[in-house]
Amino acid sequence: MKKLFIIGNGFDLHHNVPCSYDDYKVYLKNNGLERVVDFYDRNYLPFDLPEEYTKIHKGLEECHGDRKKYGTILAKNYWLLPKLNTWRCLEAMLGYVNGISDGPTAINFAKNITTKISDWMKDEINTKIPKKSRLKMPTSDAFYLTFNYTETLEKSCNIPSEFVNHIHNKVGQQLIFGHANYEAIQDTMQPISVYSTGNPIIDNVLQKTAASFNANKYMEKYYKACLKDVNQIAQSNRAYFESLAGLKQIYVLGHSLSSVDYVYFNEIDKIAPNAKWFICYYDESSKEDIEETAVFQQIKNKVEFITWKDVDSMFGPWYIRIPYKIMKLFKH
Repeated sequence: MKKLFIIGNGFDLHHNVPCSYDDYKVYLKNNGLERVVDFYDRNYLPFDLPEEYTKIHKGLEECHGDRKKYGTILAKNYWLLPKLNTWRCLEAMLGYVNGISDGPTAINFAKNITTKISDWMKDEINTKIPKKSRLKMPTSDAFYLTFNYTETLEKSCNIPSEFVNHIHNKVGQQLIFGHANYEAIQDTMQPISVYSTGNPIIDNVLQKTAASFNANKYMEKYYKACLKDVNQIAQSNRAYFESLAGLKQIYVLGHSLSSVDYVYFNEIDKIAPNAKWFICYYDESSKEDIEETAVFQQIKNKVEFITWKDVDSMFGPWYIRIPYKIMKLFKH
């Protein structure tokens, strides 16, 4: 039976690889780039998240931009913030800038936070991949599409490299990382115009600021510097997606179905419309997040949710798989 395994960051975390966004923050700070982390934390606000998480950020508008008052709101709701420290949020929020007035700083930030990932993966993460996984992932009639830069599949699960498509490249290559907000780029191409306030001094400042932005195209350069061109990537992988025709089962292991990667999931759904999807989730909260994505809404009638315990039962050691198979027989 032809199967596709879609691998995300959660797969590496399940193998105890320290590759969370918080781990990346530590790396940046340890390498003298505290300002990059600080810039991100100050200027990027979550979006496209469940209401219970986004509501704590509405306070910024209520505080009229007063970040001291806003900080008080965040402090009272700090228990929610770990949910926001995810790669899904990081990549997506790169395309939704908040309150940046210094274009060069934004461009420098984009360069650092995207290029340093390669150094982090090479210097830190690549050496911490476990030598052996307890999962016995299949190779017969199996395809692997991984969004991870690591070689956990190859090194831990012994999957031949020719079976694995690192769609955003892997350690040792130029890693593809960023947002997919094409609209943001289009918006920045429109010239900024200002209206007269009636005060010559203020009008002069506003006009000079607008002229500077229009001349330097700071935000256009920024958005382009951290764009993940998913449309182009999907097109260059056209032959791979077409090879997935006839899929019967699709396993999503450790991927949040983020909107940034929607194009790829849409391609898979179009090429294999009759496949059944098995989506692994970490906890009830992450399951709810998945259910709110555009990808899930498109495929929800074909989905069966599974846990990491189920994954161990399906693909773990023989002494776990055999009882699981027996139980399945009795269920039928």
